[in-house]
Amino acid sequence: MKRMLVLFSHKLTEKQESDARSILGVTSLIYPPWDIQKILMDIPVQAASVSEILTPVVAWLNDHLQPKDYVLIQGEFGSTFFLVNMVFRKGGIPVYSTTRRYHKEAVYGDNVIIEKVFEHERFRAYEKYNEEGVL
Repeated sequence: MKRMLVLFSHKLTEKQESDARSILGVTSLIYPPWDIQKILMDIPVQAASVSEILTPVVAWLNDHLQPKDYVLIQGEFGSTFFLVNMVFRKGGIPVYSTTRRYHKEAVYGDNVIIEKVFEHERFRAYEKYNEEGVL
């Protein structure tokens, strides 16, 4: 049974969920409780470090992460880097969603409305670098 823990700012789209199941073989999606999601959605920009802020997230991962679990991690750069490192050390497989981006413009009189669309393309595993290259 393959599992995916979701550390993401929103619920997966139908396409993301379908890809997780059909391409990665995921049978179970595990979302953290709201208090954990809220931390990830609102990392304070004035914080000099994220390690203390992420303590509850780390505790949740320690309670739920099993070796070889996929963990979808996206968000604020520092917290993403921190959590990807943790998941690697715990034997999980950190992944992210790649997106195709485009925008639409509509002119209404003197106003231009721009809509930005992010469309899931695929999941990609985070990779480590060593002296010989990618691990």
